[in-house]
Amino acid sequence: MKRLLDAFRDRPLPTGAFLMSLAVALFFALRLLASVLFWSPPELQPIKPWMTVGIVARMHDYAPRALNAEAGFPRPDPRASTMAEIARARGVPVEAVIAELEAALSRLDAKEGRP
Repeated sequence: MKRLLDAFRDRPLPTGAFLMSLAVALFFALRLLASVLFWSPPELQPIKPWMTVGIVARMHDYAPRALNAEAGFPRPDPRASTMAEIARARGVPVEAVIAELEAALSRLDAKEGRP
């Protein structure tokens, strides 16, 4: 401890910068540790118009292609389509597409015996 005080008296600016950077590193290390220890899987969210079929499928732990086929949507193009884009292409309200997807999720849940 005496060496640190001597260093601070001899060179206050570099020693202060070192101590500040040490404090910042300790802060972020503790944040990382807390996020790892108290991590929880994401909770299910309601389906929103900006979501893609892939996002919804992964959120419910299904393969995106399986959910796409169960919902009766056309085979996905390489660029993922959102619920709003699918609705626009079909000429129906986005709520109808979301309802179809929720019904497909219910059917997949029933097939797999999920509650």
